[in-house]
Amino acid sequence: MEESMKGLNAAQEEAVTSTEGFIRVIAGAGSGKTRALSQRFAYLVNEIGILPGNILCVTFTNKSANEMRQRIHHLTGDNDTGYICTFHSFCVSILQEDSNAVQYPKSFLVLDNSDIDAMLKIIYEERNLTLRNMTFSKAT
Repeated sequence: MEESMKGLNAAQEEAVTSTEGFIRVIAGAGSGKTRALSQRFAYLVNEIGILPGNILCVTFTNKSANEMRQRIHHLTGDNDTGYICTFHSFCVSILQEDSNAVQYPKSFLVLDNSDIDAMLKIIYEERNLTLRNMTFSKAT
């Protein structure tokens, strides 16, 4: 347990050791959110005995999710780091699992604006169109 509490302030320690319900950590950049959540995961696995596959950690960025996986692996010594993902990837996985409910194929793609622009550029080139004919923003 000593490793789980190293370098935590009182609020972070409460987030790590609370065992009832979910925990939401809201704080500014560089305040130790990833460290607290990683240590909470390790505490739940190492001290409480929860299986990693029963823990969900959701964060905003891929960088944070990857960092969390590495820290958890270091803290637990286990390659099973549960479900650690971004909000975006978590929502996509829910949509894929229940895609039939919204009448989507299970293998749908999520496109961002740069993907759409790249597709439109190819279509424009194939049809010999220019942005004078139609801008990307009007085409979407």
